[in-house]
Amino acid sequence: MGRSMRYQEIQLAQLRSFCLAATEGNFTSTAKALSLSASTVWQQVRALERELQAKLLCRQGRAMELTGEGRLLKSGFLRVVLWCVAWFGVLGIAAAAAGAEGQPSLTDTEKRWAFEPIKRVEPPTDPSGWSANPIDRFVRARLRKHGLEPAGPADKRTLLRRVSFDLIGLPPTPAEVDAFLADRSPGAWAKVVERLLASPAYGERWGRHWLDVVRYADTGGFESDLPYPNAWKYRDYVLRSFNADKPFDRFIQEQVAGDELWPDNAEAVQATALYCVGPVLSESALTAGQLEYEWLTDAADTTGAAFLGLTFGCARCHNHKYDPITQKDYFALQAVFAASDRPFPKKVRETRIKVLNGLLADTPLPKEKLHDPRCTVQTEEQTGFFHLFHRAQPWEVHRLHRGELNKPRETIGPAFPAFLRNVASQPDFNGVPADKRRAALAHWLTSPENPLTARVLVNRVWGWHFGQGIVRTPNDFGAQGEAPTHPQLLDWLARDFVEHGWKLKRLHRLILLSRSYCMNSIAEGPGRQIDPENRLLWHFPRRRLEGEAIRDNLLACSGTLNLKMYGPPVVPPLSAEELAGLFDARGKWPVTQDATEHTRRSVYVLVRRTFLHPLFASFDPPEVMTSCPRRMQTVVPAQALTLLNSPLAREQSAAFARRLLKECGAEPDKLVARAWLLVFGRPCTRAEKERSLAFLRRRSAPAARETALAEFCLALFNTNEFVYVD
Repeated sequence: MGRSMRYQEIQLAQLRSFCLAATEGNFTSTAKALSLSASTVWQQVRALERELQAKLLCRQGRAMELTGEGRLLKSGFLRVVLWCVAWFGVLGIAAAAAGAEGQPSLTDTEKRWAFEPIKRVEPPTDPSGWSANPIDRFVRARLRKHGLEPAGPADKRTLLRRVSFDLIGLPPTPAEVDAFLADRSPGAWAKVVERLLASPAYGERWGRHWLDVVRYADTGGFESDLPYPNAWKYRDYVLRSFNADKPFDRFIQEQVAGDELWPDNAEAVQATALYCVGPVLSESALTAGQLEYEWLTDAADTTGAAFLGLTFGCARCHNHKYDPITQKDYFALQAVFAASDRPFPKKVRETRIKVLNGLLADTPLPKEKLHDPRCTVQTEEQTGFFHLFHRAQPWEVHRLHRGELNKPRETIGPAFPAFLRNVASQPDFNGVPADKRRAALAHWLTSPENPLTARVLVNRVWGWHFGQGIVRTPNDFGAQGEAPTHPQLLDWLARDFVEHGWKLKRLHRLILLSRSYCMNSIAEGPGRQIDPENRLLWHFPRRRLEGEAIRDNLLACSGTLNLKMYGPPVVPPLSAEELAGLFDARGKWPVTQDATEHTRRSVYVLVRRTFLHPLFASFDPPEVMTSCPRRMQTVVPAQALTLLNSPLAREQSAAFARRLLKECGAEPDKLVARAWLLVFGRPCTRAEKERSLAFLRRRSAPAARETALAEFCLALFNTNEFVYVD
């Protein structure tokens, strides 16, 4: 059979060692001791399987009784065991290759495109003359390579509705539609874009996108879901920054280290509340160091995801399985934040004091213990603000075995990720005062040499415009993320963005004035077979509005939208059925007393981590416990039922009916025409008009005209055209 029995036993023993190592999580020593590669493991398994099959056939030929491995192989059991052992072996080798205790070895992952310097790319030529700017030339080149032609241009009504929801999250008014249709000048489209970018509603729309990325909420989550009374100040900072077109490198620096870089600028200091709006579990205060460790974990994870587009959190318990991020890199990032702290809800401090005094969690805290000097947990009442501050003494950060707080290893100091040192120059932290660590991090994140931050940001902006990014995994530019569909375009956009001052509105103009953005959304032709997912962008993707935009659309059409900006969160009234899933609804959903506040824009509605507004919850809300890279888009029955039966939809349908009667009187023709313009931004067709009038005639009586009209309005709100944008 070509191999000695002893050699087979050695091979099986080696593979068995890998299997045991996998179950114990100790891959490194096994891989080094055996000196095996992943390919060697697979080859050994195949060889063993062939030999056992030969052995089985030999025994069958001699009509011998099948025993031992022969019977197991025939049953298929041994084959499954062998391949499982091989799989564990490969996992062990992959983990060992990353260097479980030290620096990762050089692998193909380190050479991944995202970690390379941003290239200077020249836009390709476009002999067809279709392109309006460099973006189109990149898109057209990719289409030409695959034998595809771009879809034709969208009509002006479609374009106006598209860009209005895109930039400000509201439908165009009939007057705005008429003005755009009447303007036949070459710069008509550019004027629309400029008007919308200058609107205060722009910051409300695009600020909401950023709030998704930084896991914003007004409460701490988990069972207690403790409130953050002043989290809205960070939300307002974000909205104002977008409206002011603040350079995005400055925007990032303020959020990471505004208090260290501009201590006299109240707005910059407030920006550090980015690291205060994350989740907090009050019970963590029961264990020494657990509360602080969880905050450092949230800070490191959010920084890695939001700014670098990497899954840093995967390196907390062990070296990253796929990217060259070591445990040391991860805890070094935590150490950057270890000199800082955040204010916590009052209940968290009280819990810590109870532990220090040996009191049970449900025991009332005596007043004389409220100011226990041993408790270092600070509250908003004590600090008088809701943003980061510096500790008297930085926490000592250790690398933790398997990420467990009670298994500390060596002390780790602040440092930048080692795998990027050859790409972006990184000053070390020697000589950097503890109260300037985050400032060093902020400067490094926004350095033109950093290959990730600008790429990640322009990819997010592209995705918010087109529904999917050039990289469709916005928070994962690592080995497990998707490759860019237009890599040269991504690098061109990133370099252009940095060289022109990190100005977001300029980036908007580039994208919105391209022919790629202005294409029709109708998908016809060979592209449906060649590129059914529209990865190459041969037509504009049709998209559904988010829950917030749907609610704002309802309010805008009905004429009840309150455009007041900024301030504490609004808590609109909900029905008893809608509040059924919320424990202590009166205390946790305290309805705002001023009824005029109830119809403000959705970005101002209270965001509870454990209970979202029912309309938002039905239409794929963002993940609020961690950074949300993109919202899902599902189609489920609850969405239709919510728009048809919710008190909000019915109230706004009645308000819309009253608006139509006020503006058009009792003339059915005018009512229908006006409704269509307000809801869809276009005139109704003859068939639509006839069906609408027939419905109103059947349902109307002199005393029930408004009720019938409200039902008609509700039907319009439940159409696909209302919630989708072409």
